[in-house]
Amino acid sequence: MAVLITDPKGSGSELGIIERIQCLLSWRGYASGTVEHYLIALRHFQTWMESHGNQIEDASSASVLEYLASTSRHGKEKAGLPRHCPNEKAALNHLLSILGKIDKDPTASPIAEGLKAFVEHMESTCGLAPATRLYRLRYTAEFLSYLSERNGSSPTSISPQDVEEWMTRRVQGLKPGSANVVAGSLRS
Repeated sequence: MAVLITDPKGSGSELGIIERIQCLLSWRGYASGTVEHYLIALRHFQTWMESHGNQIEDASSASVLEYLASTSRHGKEKAGLPRHCPNEKAALNHLLSILGKIDKDPTASPIAEGLKAFVEHMESTCGLAPATRLYRLRYTAEFLSYLSERNGSSPTSISPQDVEEWMTRRVQGLKPGSANVVAGSLRS
């Protein structure tokens, strides 16, 4: 069911894409500082798109990649953008998501798609470091592989016993800190 978001001032006009993203992020409980950083990034992207004769609604994965490649770190700092690049990438990912322009591989398996989405979530929404994303992905993929090999279980029907059995085997011989990393990865 699609919801038309209109101007809260009662004018009856439809909100622009940036305002819709602002409403969505606020509704999802994002911190006001994060929302503001995302909005700054989106406005800069909008200006860049307009300088190339396009509207922000014409954005695509390709235009986002071109934009990111064309803006240097030094130029971003001068323009008032935060140096923390995941903020900018996350804002642009929200834009592509709202526009329905997230690229998906039609030949990928549902598990591969899920793992890809998990990596994108860790990068764009959580802003996790590459090393953290790597080990969380590794342990999650190991668990899903275990389920598949054991009895062909679907990831949608994971039981507490599945988690307990895999964790018991996986953390055998690990120090407590390493076992906590495995458990935290699976929990995420």
